[in-house]
Amino acid sequence: MIIIPSVYSRQYFLESCDGFELWEVSFGRQLPPRLAYSLKIADLKKGEKVLDFGCGRGEMVIQAAMKGCDTIGIDYLSEAITLAKEASKKNKIRAKILLVKDGKLPFTSEVFDCVFFLDVAEHLTDDQLITVFKEIRRVLRPDGRLIIHTSPNKDWIEKGYRFYTRYANFLASKLIWEPFFKTRLSYQENPRTMMEKKVHINEQTTQDLRKNLAEAGFIKINLWLDSTFRITGKGFWFQYTFLQPLWLPFLGKYFASDIWWWFIRRIPDSCLW
Repeated sequence: MIIIPSVYSRQYFLESCDGFELWEVSFGRQLPPRLAYSLKIADLKKGEKVLDFGCGRGEMVIQAAMKGCDTIGIDYLSEAITLAKEASKKNKIRAKILLVKDGKLPFTSEVFDCVFFLDVAEHLTDDQLITVFKEIRRVLRPDGRLIIHTSPNKDWIEKGYRFYTRYANFLASKLIWEPFFKTRLSYQENPRTMMEKKVHINEQTTQDLRKNLAEAGFIKINLWLDSTFRITGKGFWFQYTFLQPLWLPFLGKYFASDIWWWFIRRIPDSCLW
């Protein structure tokens, strides 16, 4: 199954994509937690050449350019290109925003110090992913960094949520959220939104992502799961302590909704599963 690009309308980017509220008030200067975490681990340096593959509204393009990087954002969706260009103009930054119709990248080999591939994998087929990863490997410098994020972790949806969190959410919702906060937690059988059901054609497990990267020629594959960056308040602390217990030995990987990968020589042992 391949999603028709017209599904990704301007409304999709401004109402369904995480962080749209911040984009509307800052045009990329303020970041949602997942993008802020991505920027932190990228550790960009002034003068580096950066590619954001699947740039969406352009937040990472804006951030990299503000750090003095030579930045290029690409997407195969025309609405994304329009929004990213709007953000660049609003923030008065210089960056290239390019529409790319397929996985072939219009760049020479080994030119980028850092490539972002954030929240794109779940929207592409395995064949498309392998093609894209091969191209990214080609344009990435030997000592460059590739930062990947994909969500939701399919193991979390099919195991952690299905057999534990759904029922924990039900109890917490009935005993706390509904009577005291007049809202409810998600405890339906399928926790995905309607839009996620439509556009997430290839949600990944760590095994799936590892296999696709290996087929593209990435030998040193450092994968880890981490959703602690989402803990931005007491409600999130409660969620990731009791409803999605990330801290559980051996089982924590089934409660992390986020998969990360980066191509770099060092990775914290605590992050590896």
